[in-house]
Amino acid sequence: MAIPAIDHFAPDRRGARHRHPCLGRGPDPGAGRGARGEGRGWHDTAFVVNGWYISASEALTDVRGNRVGMLYAGIPKAPYTEARRVTLMMIGAAFLLVCGLFVPLALTWARGIFRPIAAMRDTITLVEAGDMGARTGAVAGAREIALVSAHLDQLLAQLECREQELRGRNQDLNARVEERTEDLTRANQALQATSRQLILAEKLATIGEVTAGIGMKSTTRWR
Repeated sequence: MAIPAIDHFAPDRRGARHRHPCLGRGPDPGAGRGARGEGRGWHDTAFVVNGWYISASEALTDVRGNRVGMLYAGIPKAPYTEARRVTLMMIGAAFLLVCGLFVPLALTWARGIFRPIAAMRDTITLVEAGDMGARTGAVAGAREIALVSAHLDQLLAQLECREQELRGRNQDLNARVEERTEDLTRANQALQATSRQLILAEKLATIGEVTAGIGMKSTTRWR
């Protein structure tokens, strides 16, 4: 345990020479200037004789307010330095112990989160590749992640139903287009046949008119 050394310094002396090591050579010059000359307190570390001390001083005044000296105290710094070192070592050891216990738990917790997310990512990748029947299924993990996975499966099921519906409508539309195309093809063929018949009838009528004209001319000559 550190034993403090306390002494009083009057303006006409520098303190006892053979007391505590902190006071063996009198107060620190900064303490003397601060407490006696400027009338303010002072505290700092100072190297005295053979070691560092935590020192402090305070001005002393009489009943009239005149400074009559100062009160000087010094405590060896080594015990506090050692205590701080031990405390820091204990804090570091406690931190390492907590990290050693917490890191495995954190990794387990993280795997419980990232594994379901990775499964959902794989499902989305399969859906993007064209497998509309891909589902994540039940996942082990937090309740919120399980709800997200179930909701994703529901959305994928709705998407699959919509796609099947669109495929059915597309097939129906293709069938109607083919039917209309066949109707147009038949109508076009009938129109072409009618056009050929009309052209043939016009040709026959023209031939008939020419034949009738020739016959009339021949009859006129014979007469």
